[in-house]
Order: sequence, then structure tokens, then C-alpha cells
Amino acid sequence: MRNVLKGIALGTVVLALCATAALAEGPGYRYVEGGYLNVDVDDLNGSGDNYFLGGSFGGEWWHVNGTYTSGDLADDVELQIWDIAVGWHGLLGDKADVVAEAAYVDQEIEFSSGSDNDTGYRVTGGVRWVPFKLLELDGFVNYGDVSDSDVSYEARAIINIWRLGFGAAFEKFDDSDQWNAFVRFNFGR
Repeated sequence: MRNVLKGIALGTVVLALCATAALAEGPGYRYVEGGYLNVDVDDLNGSGDNYFLGGSFGGEWWHVNGTYTSGDLADDVELQIWDIAVGWHGLLGDKADVVAEAAYVDQEIEFSSGSDNDTGYRVTGGVRWVPFKLLELDGFVNYGDVSDSDVSYEARAIINIWRLGFGAAFEKFDDSDQWNAFVRFNFGR
């Protein structure tokens, strides 16, 4: 009897996963999000605790998104970044998108001895993929030129439950690493 119950439970789980995979929609471009961001700069002692708020609005092939980031990079070093991006997405079918973005970036870093205000741009290319309804996996390459040019690589995973997404990301720069944890509210595709 116990083996029969285990078989029924396993079959139910497999059917649920198959149904979820069949109902999977592609990545959404209409959302608001916010979360914790930790930046570890190689030249500074310690790592900074920051927060970010962002959102995106998009259509079938285009999207606009913006992000505000604020916090501390280390003792006596504060960070504030605004960026707004315009992008295109598509090509890979219903469950995945190639993504290309161009962003304007306004960055302010305050030290105990003064501040450094810079503006510049960032271009991004990558893929967003929803293998099944509950999971989104993303990978990006970013090139930014604000105070100096830098290439970074980013990986992100989001677990979607109803319209809420719970995500984590890691980004590797030449001279720093950052990771974040966030919550996203999706308005739909």
C-alpha cells in the first residue's frame, strides 16, 4: 500500500511539472521590483549594503526600464545611481528572448573628502529564458562607460509564484563583484 501511495504522489508531481512547463509564458517586461544589493569593491575595505528600486514597461518587441540604487560601498563611501534604458527583445520563441538594451546612467559617489559625479551609458546583451512557469534564468554581458569603461557578466534566477517573483543575481566586474536579492511584482507579459 505504501508503494502505491508513493507512486501516486510521484505521478502527481510529474503531471504537475509537465502541466506547469506546458503553461509557461515567456519573460515579462511589465513589472516593479526592489531589493538588497551588496557591492564588494576590491580597492575598498568591506562591502557595501545597498538597496535598489526598479521597474519596466514593454510591448511585444520593445521595453523601457529604470533603476534607482542607493547605499554604502564601504565606510565613508556612499553610492547613488539612476539609470534608464530602452531595449528590444525577441527571436527565440515563446519561452525565451534575446535582449538588447542601451541605458543612460547618472552616478554619484561621495567620499569623506569629496564627491565624484559622472554620467555615461551602458549597453547590454543577453538572454532571458523561462524553462517552466515557476522559473526564469537570465544571462547578460554589460559594457558600461561612466567614470571609466568596464565589462561585466551577470547571471540571474527568479522563482515566480503567481505574480510575485523572488530573485537573486550575481554580477562580476573587473574590480568588483555584486550580488542581490529582490522581489518583483509582474503585471503580465
